[in-house]
Amino acid sequence: MVRFFGPSGDDRLLVVNLGADEHFTPAPEPLLAPPEGRLWTVRWSSEARAYGGSGTFPPDSADGWRLPGEAAVFLAPSSEAREPPGEPWPEVGRDRTRGARGDKRKA
Repeated sequence: MVRFFGPSGDDRLLVVNLGADEHFTPAPEPLLAPPEGRLWTVRWSSEARAYGGSGTFPPDSADGWRLPGEAAVFLAPSSEAREPPGEPWPEVGRDRTRGARGDKRKA
C-alpha cells in the first residue's frame, strides 16, 4: 500500500494485493481511511474488464473492505460524502486464481 497525502485532502491510495481476496471487517489499517468527509473512488484497477478482469467494485462498502486477489487498485477521494454501497461483492468466495476467469490461455 502506498498513500500520497495531498495538500488539500486530494490524497491518492494505491493498494496492491499479491495474494488471495481479502476482506477486512473492520479495516484495521489507518492508511485506508479516506480524507475527512470524503469517500474513496476507484480511478484505475487491474481488474477492469478492459484488461480481462472480472470488473471493479468500490473496495470500501458497508460490510468492510474487500480487496481483489492478484490485483492493484488506485483510489482518489470523492467530494460526494455519501454512505458507501451496502451490497456485498457479487463474486465473494469465487476462485480468483489466474486461469479461473474462463480464459483459455495456458499458464
